[in-house]
Amino acid sequence: MLLLSIPLATYTIFLLILVAAVLKKNNKTDSVFADDISIVIPFRNEQHNLPALLESLKNQIFPGKIEIILVDDQSTDNSVGIVKDLKDQYPHTIVLLSSIFDPSKKMSSKQQALDLGIRSSKNPWIALTDADMQLQPQWLKSLISGISKDSGLVFGHTALLKPTSCFEHAQAFQLEFLFATAYAFYK
Repeated sequence: MLLLSIPLATYTIFLLILVAAVLKKNNKTDSVFADDISIVIPFRNEQHNLPALLESLKNQIFPGKIEIILVDDQSTDNSVGIVKDLKDQYPHTIVLLSSIFDPSKKMSSKQQALDLGIRSSKNPWIALTDADMQLQPQWLKSLISGISKDSGLVFGHTALLKPTSCFEHAQAFQLEFLFATAYAFYK
């Protein structure tokens, strides 16, 4: 147990230093965002997650128009059928694309699906997420709040909701640490 405590304590101290540094140099400017946005979501065999994801996207509080681009990454379940059945029930434009994996490209199947979705988007700003997410109503609003006139990239992070096992707690901590590190070095 002591063997695990030392690295965990070091990890925690490093994370606290990163957070303090980020808070110290975070001179947040008012968002200048005034555009519509595309959300690209690759999926494979997500029939059980897509209805909740689409419902959470339906409830987004956002001033502009939202284009949702769902890219099927060779699903073998009823994911595509679910999207087709549900897409007319939503106020946003929903585009359904199919990605076929090309092994000659130096990208994974998911990367190719993301690439297809990004290239197909019609808006100047693109958000990426996964099909197994359930997004809070303020998700897009929070994401765009970081956009300033000089922004070329804005990113947010994912938090695990209600971790229950030790593994999920460790995974949540590692994910938070990863995003804090990326944010600190990006600034």
